[in-house]
Amino acid sequence: MKRNWMLLILTVVFLVGLTGNILAETITYLTPETDPTAVEVDKTIIERFEKMNPGVKVELAHADLENLLPKLSAMLLAGTAPDVAFCSPMYVPPLVEQEFLEPLDYLFIDIGDIPKNMVTPNSENKIYDIPLAMESRPLYYRKDLFEEAGVKPPTTFDEWLEAARKLTVDTDGDGNIDQYGMTLRGMPPGNVGAFNAFLWSNNGDLIDEEGNVVIDSPEAIETLEFWGKMSKYCPPGVTNTSYHDMLVNFAQGTTAMAIAPGRLMANIDRYKPELRDKIGIVAPPVGPSGEKPAIWTPINNFIVFKNGNESLAKKFIEFYLSDEQYILFLTSAVPGHSLPTRQDWLDKDIYYSQETISKWEPIVKKSLKLAFDYSIDLMLRYKGNQYIGRFMSDPTYSREINMFLSGDKSAEEALNTVAETWREMME
Repeated sequence: MKRNWMLLILTVVFLVGLTGNILAETITYLTPETDPTAVEVDKTIIERFEKMNPGVKVELAHADLENLLPKLSAMLLAGTAPDVAFCSPMYVPPLVEQEFLEPLDYLFIDIGDIPKNMVTPNSENKIYDIPLAMESRPLYYRKDLFEEAGVKPPTTFDEWLEAARKLTVDTDGDGNIDQYGMTLRGMPPGNVGAFNAFLWSNNGDLIDEEGNVVIDSPEAIETLEFWGKMSKYCPPGVTNTSYHDMLVNFAQGTTAMAIAPGRLMANIDRYKPELRDKIGIVAPPVGPSGEKPAIWTPINNFIVFKNGNESLAKKFIEFYLSDEQYILFLTSAVPGHSLPTRQDWLDKDIYYSQETISKWEPIVKKSLKLAFDYSIDLMLRYKGNQYIGRFMSDPTYSREINMFLSGDKSAEEALNTVAETWREMME
């Protein structure tokens, strides 16, 4: 009987240990990529990873771009943070300050060909993110509509506004406007990123070189007032226009212009592929106080959270960036939108020879060139500033822009409120 009890105890211990190992080899991957094609790419890469690592399970979790931060915050508060997340650099500094993230210095060195200046600066002066891809957000325009209206691609804010006015028309004569000149992303919280790109093109800024808040500067007020003027030539409901709405508006032919990332190409392929040869891109126009264009070039990165399975999470990232998986991601998930951050991939024939890239090759190549000539990433522009992450995470900025667009505040009133809030945060 004693022997049987010993066997039973040993069996239980073995099973508990086995269960613990299984749990330890399970990781959660949170991503904002909800596009069906991108989801399938993630699933394929996960299946390959699990096949190469028997006993490993990767659970895929989603939150769309507008809800990623709220969902991530809720998970952290509940103690159910993911092991790996695909996100924006703007989330990195506050997460580092709260000690949620795992350093990734050695992983960055192992990968080897990602430029160091793409890594998000933080107060710890360590590497906490691995840049996976970058975007390029030039001005997309309909070449055919511009030609019909006798309009040239704009280079200044005034030309831009005039082009939008001329391209906002009733095309079928029923008394209702059915073609708009421009589309703006006015819905919080994403409206702040969109507005920043206009701000930079007008020589405005969030904070100056000394770290002083300047979001209420004359240049910033001038830029927001320009948004108000431009909104008149956008589809109704600017205050509720989301990232997705903006892409669909242009891809379906409702609007003639849009400041957008390469994801727009996938939307055109989906909704109106016949427009493909009618699309052109240029650098965003320069404001009256500006000196040169600014291309908003967000960098998307991987981060790893502490108190999970950090070693397996790092292994998953390294696998995702391996050649076979990386080419699948770049050319199949959202082709032309997620551009390579690995320098070895910038001139790879295997990249441009893929059908999903080759059919858009002139646009992809020009997007890359414009990004390298005029790129600005939020976190890299404000290197080392400990407050910028808090400013972008605070809802005041996006709320006040929305209130201006809805007519509840003047541009000066809205940006003064933002500036006062930020200055209080720095005290």
